[in-house]
Amino acid sequence: GESGVGKELIADLIHYNSRRADKPFIKINCGALPEALLETELFGHERGAFTDARARRIGKFEEANGGTLFLDEIGELSPSAQVKLLRVLQDGEFTRIGGNQVIKTDVRIIAATNVDLQKAVEAGKFRLDLFYRLNVYPIYIPPLRERREDIRPLVIHFIKLYQKKSGKRVTGITQKALELLESYDWPGNVRELENAIERAVILAAGRMITVNDLPESVRRGAGATSSESEIGAPMEEVERRILLESLMPPLRERPEYIYPLALHFLELYRHKYARPRLELSGPVLERLRQYAWPGGIRELEAVIEQAVARTTGPVLTLDSLPESLRNLPVSEEAREWSAPPVVEIPVGTPLEEVERRLILQTLEFTGGHKSRTAKLLKIGRKTLYRKLAQYGQKGSRRSAADAARSPEPQ
Repeated sequence: GESGVGKELIADLIHYNSRRADKPFIKINCGALPEALLETELFGHERGAFTDARARRIGKFEEANGGTLFLDEIGELSPSAQVKLLRVLQDGEFTRIGGNQVIKTDVRIIAATNVDLQKAVEAGKFRLDLFYRLNVYPIYIPPLRERREDIRPLVIHFIKLYQKKSGKRVTGITQKALELLESYDWPGNVRELENAIERAVILAAGRMITVNDLPESVRRGAGATSSESEIGAPMEEVERRILLESLMPPLRERPEYIYPLALHFLELYRHKYARPRLELSGPVLERLRQYAWPGGIRELEAVIEQAVARTTGPVLTLDSLPESLRNLPVSEEAREWSAPPVVEIPVGTPLEEVERRLILQTLEFTGGHKSRTAKLLKIGRKTLYRKLAQYGQKGSRRSAADAARSPEPQ
């Protein structure tokens, strides 16, 4: 079946409803490992078989003895691994890499693939004898677009699942949103549907998932052009959503808006959940800036609200973010930086004084690092040095002269 149709779930059902249910159930993705590692994972190795093989290691076939071994993406096996797998299937025995001992094993094999193995055989990429050994009882799982009657129960299941995981009080989905889900073709199948519902639960502002909470690809693919608000939503909330979504450009086009918006939502939901003053940690801020925000400002707001609801300490940490953001890589530079502090300025403060406080407190935050200060404030170095000279900062006049001789950064 295609990627994401639920092949692994079917394998689970087969194993746990068989006489081997109380035996090991081992899974391995053949396409996720390089050739050298894959053979080691499957068959194990002896001490000294290769560099860094400091101890004997048993493979998945030994680990799954008496139970079931699920080989996902079987079509990605290398020719040498195909030969060894064929031997195991024929004789029920194998040898570890670097070893001579013949090891017996009793394992049920469930193999899965998203490619046509018969065509792979014809192209010379897959062994014909191995194909016949595996093709004892084939099960074809049709894509989700060919079984649309499954979409509704899957949506209900995933809403309940992610309602519990996120702690959101989402109890259902509007009819219009459900119709869009049922009319979409789902090229990523059940996995894509699950991701869409997880995202919608996080984004939902009320108790019902609406069209606005669905991914843009679903709305666009189904031809949805209008917004939708939950019945009973406060008028102020409806107006706020329309203004934010209509007037603001996509966050991926204006990443400089992410930090001030995050601070705004942080204060908004800090008061809503009666929390003391909260700050963003450096890794959290870095991930907020790296993420593409396909759901725009509403997605950012939902992420901050969820983080505030989860957080117990004075700082939002990675544990409070959704998994999609936690797994983003972080630069070494970001690991060393903490999040900039909030500068409190009373209403009515003259604009020149506001500018002076922001510049000096940012300079203090960076430890006197003027280039980084200019970068954070999004101003040129010459402008920063001139301002510091006005404020009487030591060393600023010489720095201003140096900056005047160098080009203004873009």
